[in-house]
Amino acid sequence: MRNETSRSAPGIDWAASLKLACVFSLFAATAAMLLAGYVAETTIVVLVIVAGTMASWYQLEHPVTTHPARVRHH
Repeated sequence: MRNETSRSAPGIDWAASLKLACVFSLFAATAAMLLAGYVAETTIVVLVIVAGTMASWYQLEHPVTTHPARVRHH
């Protein structure tokens, strides 16, 4: 049985999620290359997972609200 709150919940912005994933992947790869040799691999992996999870939670908790542009009729 469906829950009433699930109908009123906003949808996921897949474009924003994909953009976040791409940007974060590039950041994580760069950070991993820079930290290689200085920090253990396990630490790098855990840091990437924690940071990615925090970024995705933030995005879900603070969705970008867009309003349709008003159309003027003359």
